[in-house]
Amino acid sequence: MQQHFTKTRVIKDKSAGIVCCHVLLIVSFTSLYLRYLASFIPEDNLLETSEVTSEGNIRQSINLDDTLDYRARHGVETRTSWKAPIIWEGMFDPVLYDQTHIQYQSSVALTVFAVGRYLDAYLKTFLISAEQHFMLGLKIHAYFYKLPKERWTYDKNPNSKAYMEYGDYYYHAAVFGGLWEHVKTLADHCFLGIMEDKLNDVEALWHD
Repeated sequence: MQQHFTKTRVIKDKSAGIVCCHVLLIVSFTSLYLRYLASFIPEDNLLETSEVTSEGNIRQSINLDDTLDYRARHGVETRTSWKAPIIWEGMFDPVLYDQTHIQYQSSVALTVFAVGRYLDAYLKTFLISAEQHFMLGLKIHAYFYKLPKERWTYDKNPNSKAYMEYGDYYYHAAVFGGLWEHVKTLADHCFLGIMEDKLNDVEALWHD
């Protein structure tokens, strides 16, 4: 009798977990879909790219993406097939970028994906040190450029949403950025993939 009760409880708990996962997936898909529809709003309906400062002066906004020079580098791709920029040295004007961020008083927000033992071992120290030394004066370089392919840290399991097909771009998880809306969209897609893997009893080999 006790064993039957235990099995029934396990089944109920698992069913409840599956229902919760489905609800979260539906809510997340709805949010992403509404955001996708919003991207089709005509530009005429958007605010002008200028704003009035506290002193009453008109300050023109600069779309930094429009200043990228895609022909600055030869022998490498500078844009994906869906027109997303692949940033290389020489494609952008660092002085212009610095001036723009100073003008708008940009701030750095940090998104951290931490699981399992990382939470206890590293998270607190990392967050504290990040505020003190966050990429100040550092040259960021991905170490895997010189590694053999079999040691590349991307998922090769076709049953996982993290699966990378041959020829796809490698999306480095250690450092990424952009407008907070774009980072939020990226985090949402990661969340949906994790939840779908969870529903299918699949765990990605590489959690990034």
